[in-house]
Amino acid sequence: MNLCTNAIHAMENEGGILKIDLREVLIENTPEFYKLKLDSGCYIKMEVSDTGTGIPEEIIDNIFEPYFTTKPLGEGTGMGLAMVHGIVEGYGGKITAKI
Repeated sequence: MNLCTNAIHAMENEGGILKIDLREVLIENTPEFYKLKLDSGCYIKMEVSDTGTGIPEEIIDNIFEPYFTTKPLGEGTGMGLAMVHGIVEGYGGKITAKI
């Protein structure tokens, strides 16, 4: 829910499309998956994308940090994506973001 809420906020002025894609993937010990540092096996891959304003390249490495927010004071806590990160990693998964 936090992930989708952030996407909606990125589109609230112009509108747009929020897309969620789920599929089963096999993670193997290959160079393609090595950087994820996941055990080999079957996983569910969830991709969330939107047509919003996007994340500036200079802050993308910070978006999962607790209390990091780009919203004005009083409009966000900076905990939404940090919570998503914690939940995903807690279940043995990985979360990444790309521009």
